[in-house]
This record gives sequence, structure tokens and C-alpha cells, in this order.
Amino acid sequence: MVYRHTVIVTSGFILQSQAQECVYEQLILSNGKPVKFTDHIKYAQEAAMVSQMYEETHNAVASKAIRNDVPASWLTITIMKCNHYMAMAHYYLASALTLSKGDYTGRLPCCSSISAMTSSYYYYLR
Repeated sequence: MVYRHTVIVTSGFILQSQAQECVYEQLILSNGKPVKFTDHIKYAQEAAMVSQMYEETHNAVASKAIRNDVPASWLTITIMKCNHYMAMAHYYLASALTLSKGDYTGRLPCCSSISAMTSSYYYYLR
């Protein structure tokens, strides 16, 4: 069976997304439960990266050029994983901000270290 170039490229997107998901899972499993503020931020950044990769994959799968050549379940699974990992990114960022709340005596954290750590995270949120 001969596959079109667009199907092969889309398969590459799927494989890259799955590989990034494995990197995220390895980070979670090797480090265990996040304890420090920076752990939460690392987890949030990695989850946002996975979400971005699945969003790009979904856009490739949903394009008219390829939609009829791939299983319909690919559309569902890619957008579901995109939303799941974005929710995980939000969870870890919220956990980080909650964890840091006591360090700022009741006011919202606004120091440069937080904005520096989260700036790359917000890039993935768009």
C-alpha cells in the first residue's frame, strides 16, 4: 500500500507528540510528587509543551487534505490529549502559585523569578 506524503507527515506529527508525552511522563515518574515551586513550574511547562504538540497534530489531522485518509478517532484523541495536557499545565501552575502564596505574606506573587519561570509557559498558552 502506498501512502500519500501528507499521511506520512501527519504520522510524524503523531509520533513526535507521543514522544513528547513520554518525556513528560518520565519527568513525572522520575521526580515523583512535586515539592518545590520550581518542580511545579517544570511540570507545567512540560505539560504545556505536550499540549502544544497535540494541538499541532490535531490541526494536521483535521486538514481537508488528509481528513479522509486517517481514522476519525485520530481527530478525537488528538484534541482530547491537547485539552488534557493543557489542564495539567494549568493545575501545576495553580499549584505552584498556591504553594508560593505563603512566601509573599498574603499578596499575590509578582516577583521577577515567578514571571521569568512562567514566561515560557505562557508562550504555549497563546
